[in-house]
Amino acid sequence: MTHEVTVALIMAMTGILGGLANFLSDDNLKFEFRTVAKSIVLGVSASVMVPLFLSMISSNLLLESSKSTESYFILAGFCMVASIFSRSFINGVSSKILNDLKQKTESIDKKVDSYEEHVKPLIERSEEPEIDSNEAYDFKVERVKSKLNDRDIKILSAIDGSKYTIRTSGGIAQQLGMAVNSREIIGRRLREMKDITLVDEVKGIEPTSPKPRWYLTNLGRAVLRSLNNASDEKA
Repeated sequence: MTHEVTVALIMAMTGILGGLANFLSDDNLKFEFRTVAKSIVLGVSASVMVPLFLSMISSNLLLESSKSTESYFILAGFCMVASIFSRSFINGVSSKILNDLKQKTESIDKKVDSYEEHVKPLIERSEEPEIDSNEAYDFKVERVKSKLNDRDIKILSAIDGSKYTIRTSGGIAQQLGMAVNSREIIGRRLREMKDITLVDEVKGIEPTSPKPRWYLTNLGRAVLRSLNNASDEKA
């Protein structure tokens, strides 16, 4: 008799015996075919779930039972207990599986959202912005330009001219040859320029990069192009 057949027989026999034991332990139940059959079905179902339970607790009992006859008795004991307390066992295992599945799903959703944030700057950089009215857009560009100082322009140019689409305030400070403590000033100005939609913020994937990082929006690029064109005209 193969190992698989032996395990299947153990689960079937203990499921039936455990189901009957569960039925007989309740003095309030009447001896009816439907009630007895229900207890047996629940017992066998719980017994069949034992391998899943063993896998959840990282037990090697099934593998060990193929090498040692003694392990078959231990497996039979597990299946018997599970079938006797079939309702509680089935509910407990089912709840654990659903909770684990929910946690994994939430973890995957968080990772997907995080990666979507990182893809967004690449899409915005390569995608042509939709403009409803050239006059209104030009007016918006001119209005935003008036709020910028020389340092702001240098910050935007550092982001636009870099090989990196997403920049940190520390990296920008280093590129501009500013002191290390200047990253706080740059970070503050970036947050202010975010309010007028010249840049946007991407949260880092923890724990690798928990600090905020920044990228240039289409409006920010339009403002830079306008400034550069104005400089070329003056020259």
